[in-house]
Amino acid sequence: MSKYKKRISFGKSLGSRWRTFRELLRRCEIVIEVLDARDLQGTRLRDLERWAGRERLIKIANKVDLLDPDALASFDHNEYLPINSKAIHREKERQKIINAIIAKNKKMPRVVIFGYPNVGKSSIINLLAGRKAAHTSPVAGTTTNIQWIRLNPDILLMDSPGMFQEYETKEELLQKVAVNIDGLEDYEYYGVKLAKKCITDKRLRAWLEGYFDIKVEKSNAEQLIEKIAKRRNWLLKGGELNLIEACKTLLRAYSREAPKI
Repeated sequence: MSKYKKRISFGKSLGSRWRTFRELLRRCEIVIEVLDARDLQGTRLRDLERWAGRERLIKIANKVDLLDPDALASFDHNEYLPINSKAIHREKERQKIINAIIAKNKKMPRVVIFGYPNVGKSSIINLLAGRKAAHTSPVAGTTTNIQWIRLNPDILLMDSPGMFQEYETKEELLQKVAVNIDGLEDYEYYGVKLAKKCITDKRLRAWLEGYFDIKVEKSNAEQLIEKIAKRRNWLLKGGELNLIEACKTLLRAYSREAPKI
């Protein structure tokens, strides 16, 4: 397994994206930040929040359906607007956001939406539009272009690509599900790092045991990956365990269903 710490290099593309976004902020009366309800603090973009200012900023906590009961009970409704973009009664969720927009600005506002990759920006946009106005996918980084979407005669919404802080490591971004897992170069490295977290964190351990139907007790990270490979019957020619595929499976499952820490 690799032992070094990897840091992603963003070059000019991210810097220019931030500059462009700052310009777009000047053109909009309302700014919506979409956050993952399982990791509210970790998916906040504080620079963009500061640029937007509290007077026009709405923080949407998406994916509240994935919160455990204790986390949901302690939710701060004054700071965050809880939304389940996959709710059965979608109109009720939609109206909560529309009401929050109108409360901030009643005169035909232009709205810009931002957030980390894969927090559900496109799902929120489709909820607001009442149609598939933006592409949704469990793959981080699906939205690559800025687009304007008419929500109703009075509200114009701008979607934007996922943003993240400039010097976060891939490990940190993986925890926030802000990296396209299929684009990683070293699945074993990241799979083992995540396995270690699952062993030491009570909530993640319970999730992993239930999801893969295995026992974590008395396992180190490498042994846990082997257990996943055996349980899913991931084998190479000759019967050797396919540990790379087991790591991919763990990373994908974590990105879609696991509680965040």
